[in-house]
Amino acid sequence: MLIRSPCHSTKSKAIGTGAPRSPRLPRRAVGRAGEGSADLSTRNNNHGVKKTPLLCLPPGGKLLRSITEVIKGWLYLLALVTGGNYLRKAKLQHLGKGAKILPTVFFKYPEMIQIGDHSFINHLCSVWASPGGPITIGNNVLLGPCASIISSNHGIARGELIRNQPGRDAPIRIGDDVWLGANVVVTAGVSIGEGAVVGAGAVVTSDLPPMSICAGVPARVIGYRP
Repeated sequence: MLIRSPCHSTKSKAIGTGAPRSPRLPRRAVGRAGEGSADLSTRNNNHGVKKTPLLCLPPGGKLLRSITEVIKGWLYLLALVTGGNYLRKAKLQHLGKGAKILPTVFFKYPEMIQIGDHSFINHLCSVWASPGGPITIGNNVLLGPCASIISSNHGIARGELIRNQPGRDAPIRIGDDVWLGANVVVTAGVSIGEGAVVGAGAVVTSDLPPMSICAGVPARVIGYRP
């Protein structure tokens, strides 16, 4: 009887190993050169591989809210820079000759604000006056980016929500040739003397003498200009 050699059997084991041969994958499961990962992930899904989304976006309502908030943010910035900010600037009680105010500066109660000659107010500064707290900025004053001058405070008495307590306004006066560094905060009722320098990030809660160099929270005198 003729016995067929194992070498000619399509179901035979690999020679010398005893292990079965690996089945060949269908040609359609192998990506061709130049095919994108999206096509491959779809093809692999037919073979039991979990499909992974290629772009992670918030589901349904969250995506719509995210897009809405982005649009609202840009519209607000556009209105601030091109409209509302310039209207407030036009209402300043006094704007000195040669004073420069960058487009992202914010004014509150501009009719209570005076700015002297050749002063410079940098990007994202807030000059926040109040009905009982006028703000006077002298000549040749420099405000670094994000500096804030705020002439109103909340009450902080116990037994009542802070937001329900009446504000306490007080005037602020900044003398000539003062330099406020980036992110300086000047609080209500403060007077800063002529020629003072206030370091970045300081919080001014009390009067500063002329020609002083000040820094810290709260700001304190660390030296004097030479």
